[in-house]
Amino acid sequence: MQFVPKNVPKLFILVPLKMDYTIPKLYIPKIEVNGKKVTTLKKRWCVYFYFRNPITKKYDSRSKFKFFLGINRYKTISGRKLFGNALIGDLTEMLKEGYDPYNNTIPIKQKLTFDTEKRSVKDAIDKAIADKKLTWATSTAEGIIFRVTKFLDFAEKHDFINDSASELKRVHVIEFLNTIKKKETSTSVNNYRGAISSVFSQMVQNNDLEYNFVKDVRKEKATPIKNHPFTNQQIAEIKKYLQIKDPYLLQFIRVLAYSFLRNREVIRLRVQDVDLKNNIISIKTKTKALDRVYITKQLKTIFEEMDLQNCNPSDYIFTPENKPSNWIAPEKSKTDHFSFRFKKVKQEFNFGVEYGIYSFRHSFAINVFSDFLKQGFPEAEAMVKMLPITRHDSIEGLRNYLRDKQKMLPKDFTDNITIDF
Repeated sequence: MQFVPKNVPKLFILVPLKMDYTIPKLYIPKIEVNGKKVTTLKKRWCVYFYFRNPITKKYDSRSKFKFFLGINRYKTISGRKLFGNALIGDLTEMLKEGYDPYNNTIPIKQKLTFDTEKRSVKDAIDKAIADKKLTWATSTAEGIIFRVTKFLDFAEKHDFINDSASELKRVHVIEFLNTIKKKETSTSVNNYRGAISSVFSQMVQNNDLEYNFVKDVRKEKATPIKNHPFTNQQIAEIKKYLQIKDPYLLQFIRVLAYSFLRNREVIRLRVQDVDLKNNIISIKTKTKALDRVYITKQLKTIFEEMDLQNCNPSDYIFTPENKPSNWIAPEKSKTDHFSFRFKKVKQEFNFGVEYGIYSFRHSFAINVFSDFLKQGFPEAEAMVKMLPITRHDSIEGLRNYLRDKQKMLPKDFTDNITIDF
């Protein structure tokens, strides 16, 4: 230091503050499939962090804390990621507030105050719906509000609508569902149960209920009607019919089939969502706020025939005007419009309720998968190739989907019958 000039200003060395914990992270297990790491739902997910050992003052094997908290109840990758990220946020806030995982305590800084207002059944449900509407999609809100309103009508008829919400009992919901059971299917009863449960969960958060007892109400055994895939011959006959009777509906179905989008996702398409230069569709899907779909050659030809480049970018591609235009209506009304048009096809070919526009998506999925197998790809590799096409969240989900749909279309087993009868 004797060689340092005296007029050099002093240097202040800033020592980083040692954190007692690491930032929480989401553990996403993977398995190897044909040399590729693929996310799996078969292994347990968790959120973890390290908290400095109070004795050694270090991060070690004993200072790792894992939190599951129901994350593995979700059956899709997107569901677990969404819940996991929310859990990360909550744990991070807890750690900032001084959470000690060794003693499972948080220092009390101030007295907490709660909303202790006692609301009536109607007011509590109305408040819960208002709170949940902030996160519900429009279509979700419409369905739940419709069903819960039916429950409120039941409450008014049986004179408990103005009772305190805290006096609601399991029997109120069971009796209501029994009235629905007399008129509608088991699937419909379960939908009512789910709608009420969603609202009651928010009522628990609002301190209007101690516990969401609807979760304990047994679900009805239901066998929902699924969309059966069409055979290649049926598809050819439908195409021939629509080319004459409703070419615009044919274009709608073609877009759905080649893009593997759902009905509602197709009606959401605007001209600006279709990038023919880079062959990409950007669209909000059922599981993602924004998803990208590859435009195949067949799909590109369809869009070019519709002359999208000369349309208003904000126009919806499919509308009642049989051309891209502005269409203001609820999504359900939009999908119902095309479903109603497809009813004429069903009547023409005498198709039952198990067939619908969505059946085409299943038909094309089976077709692509079968072609991969014909090309000699092992089933596991064909599954991996299918994932970005159908956009399933996991190999397990895709496998169950294909097995379910292929059961409806068995292959010819003539050569497997060895009994001469």
